Amino acid sequence: MDYLYFSGLIGDYLSVVLASFFLFILLFSDKRYKIHSFIIFLSSILAYSALSGDTSQMARAVTLDEYIKDCEISVLWDGVTALILTMFLVFDKNAWKQALLLAFAVLCHSMIIYDLTIASSLMSNFFYSFYDELIILIGLLQIVASLNGYFNALRNVREFILRSRFYCYCFCKGLFPHKKGKGRA
Repeated sequence: MDYLYFSGLIGDYLSVVLASFFLFILLFSDKRYKIHSFIIFLSSILAYSALSGDTSQMARAVTLDEYIKDCEISVLWDGVTALILTMFLVFDKNAWKQALLLAFAVLCHSMIIYDLTIASSLMSNFFYSFYDELIILIGLLQIVASLNGYFNALRNVREFILRSRFYCYCFCKGLFPHKKGKGRA
């Protein structure tokens, strides 16, 4: 049990948390939050299934070439997701935040590839040292960027529960009519 194992577990579980968070927004929120939620939900599920495992990328990869290949796949995955989000900027006002965060993820992956293949500089060494933490931070910032959609979804669920409770109360009240007492004379 080392650092790579635990950071990999956190990274893998974070993608599941992201998928469930954006699925909740997708199902219960207003239309203005649904587009970017669907794109990120689908991206998280597909990325988790493509790169799934019980450890981080470095622990999964046996050789340096496999690790670089995993980073290249992550660059392509996050880049395509960011491009798809930018296509929907007209329809979804929150997509630019998510696209910007994913562009930063592409930068992190690219700096790792640069550090391992071309040359090691002070900047690329920083990204290499804090790679897992930066990726986890990006996932958490994606959640923070969509908190309005989450609160909107919570409000919609609460209203649905209150409405159904009220209708159930009215229905039960109509089923069992109360006997009217005799009035005063």
